[in-house]
Amino acid sequence: EMAGRGVAMSGLYPATLPVFRKAGYEQAGHRWETRLTTRLIGVRERGAIVRRERAGDAGDGGDAAAIEAVYADGAAAQDGFMDRTGYVWEGKVRRWGTTAAEMFVVEEAGVVTGDVTGYVSVVRHRAGMNSPPEMLVRDWGARTPAAARAILSFLGDHWSTVETVTLGTGPMDPVLGVLGERIAQSRVLDQWMIRLVDVGAAMTQRGYSCGDGRVVFEVEDDLVAGNRGRWALVVRDGAGAWERCDGGDVAGADVVRCGARGLAQVYSG
Repeated sequence: EMAGRGVAMSGLYPATLPVFRKAGYEQAGHRWETRLTTRLIGVRERGAIVRRERAGDAGDGGDAAAIEAVYADGAAAQDGFMDRTGYVWEGKVRRWGTTAAEMFVVEEAGVVTGDVTGYVSVVRHRAGMNSPPEMLVRDWGARTPAAARAILSFLGDHWSTVETVTLGTGPMDPVLGVLGERIAQSRVLDQWMIRLVDVGAAMTQRGYSCGDGRVVFEVEDDLVAGNRGRWALVVRDGAGAWERCDGGDVAGADVVRCGARGLAQVYSG
């Protein structure tokens, strides 16, 4: 049914694995949570400023486009990141349920210039009247090590009013890489699964950061006949083309043979 509607890929958090594996889904990533104790962060960056974002886009003197560009640069260099729509930015990054998040940006010149190299979206939260205050990081991103240090320095400066910072990222996050000590406590909250419904559409709609190349796949798919067969993924200038192969097209080439489940894991990185 999804293939008939032209859906490229389907993703979900499974209630159970066997049912979805029968339909070609496979685990392809994790939902992480990381906690930082503010008084232990110990990162200081005073050569940059962290300020509240200015509303609007660049034409209005705002920071929204610059923030989204920082995210896009980071996403292109990491596996598993996706393009974001307005729904994600407004409904997830800038909110936590019904609570509006506070968005801050980093500028490394030490003055306000509009040259944004990092951002962090936070919600200040207390679970109950007698619970210690927390800061929830909805999202962050940094173009440079200095911007990453500025974000962590900003969070650490809240040590007197906030005990813990909680964020939805894993231990390999580049921003966490500038910490001086192993203070980040990370845990897996859930695993997500994906299924390439239209393999050709999925392969051509994602980006590639590894340069030019060609990989031949032999795909087995019990449910979607249009995915079956031998195909070449041809990458040029960060974009992929999915081309049908015949026997002569793969002479001397290594062939990756996989079913729908194996292809899901290869696709997500």
